Amino acid sequence: MLLKERKLQTLFKIGIIYKGITAVLELIAGTLLLFISQNTITRAVISLTQEEIAEDSRDFIANHLLQAASYLSLSIKIFIALYLIAHGIVKLYLMYGLIKKRQSAYPISIAFFTIFLLYEFYRYELNHSAWLIVLMILDVIFISLLLHEYRRINP
Repeated sequence: MLLKERKLQTLFKIGIIYKGITAVLELIAGTLLLFISQNTITRAVISLTQEEIAEDSRDFIANHLLQAASYLSLSIKIFIALYLIAHGIVKLYLMYGLIKKRQSAYPISIAFFTIFLLYEFYRYELNHSAWLIVLMILDVIFISLLLHEYRRINP
C-alpha cells in the first residue's frame, strides 16, 4: 500500500510540473501572439506547411492550419492571446499553491480544472479534435490525483 501511495504522489508531482510547464508556455505563446502580426503568422504557417502541401495537397493538418491562419481576425487573435495569458497566470498561481501545499489551493484547483474540463468537452462537441481527447484524459487523471492528494492530507 505504501508503494502505491508513493507512486501516486510521484504522479501528482509530475502533474504539477507538467501543468507548470504548460502554464509558462501559455504565457509565452499568449504574449507572442499579442505582438506578432497577422501577416507574420500567415507566412509562418505557409512556411511550415508548404512541403506537406507539395507532397499531398489534401494533407489534413496542413490544410487546417492554413485555413485557421487565413481566418484569424485581430479580435480572435487578441481573445486567444488574452485567454492564454489569463489561463497561464491562473495555472501558475494554483501550481505554486499546490507546491507549497496550501490547503485552499486544492479545492480551487479542483474547481478550476473541472470547469476547464467541461469547456474542453464543449469544444470537443464543436470540432471533434483528437488532441482535445488527449487533453481531457490528462485533465481527468490530474483532477483524480488532486482529489486523492487532497483527501490524503485532509483525512
